[in-house]
Amino acid sequence: LDALVDKTRAAHSALGGSLVVTGGVACNSRLRDKLPEAYFPAPRHCSDNAAMVANLAALLARESRLAPDPLTTPAFA
Repeated sequence: LDALVDKTRAAHSALGGSLVVTGGVACNSRLRDKLPEAYFPAPRHCSDNAAMVANLAALLARESRLAPDPLTTPAFA
């Protein structure tokens, strides 16, 4: 966790702006303690990114707005 915090702080120093932590990692209480300068949404708003992508796909499918997959590479390439 310390390496993640150090790299996050270094990137924030180099790039400036606001530091916002989201997604499933934002629920990590130790990370919240170690990065008090960051904004963390309430844990109820921090879900796993895969769940967010799946939810978006379900909503688009319901509206018949999914585009065909342009990838032709087999899964076991």
